Amino acid sequence: AAGKGQADISATIWHGKSAQLEVKAGKDKPSVHQLKEQAKERKAGGCYEFLYSIEQYFEWYDRMETAAQNNYSQQTIF
Repeated sequence: AAGKGQADISATIWHGKSAQLEVKAGKDKPSVHQLKEQAKERKAGGCYEFLYSIEQYFEWYDRMETAAQNNYSQQTIF
């Protein structure tokens, strides 16, 4: 079983970058544990996102792909 705050989907993507995706439905909001985990993940250089629709996933994916093509320049992608 996953620990408190862990995302629904955990993956290693382009160039070994960690991506954590938490799928939310309706009015579901992030828990305190998830917000703390998001802060830790981002501080470590990874990605932890809350997604409420398939459209948000595709937007996130496009941003990640663009960043990878730009060799993870100093732009903010999250």
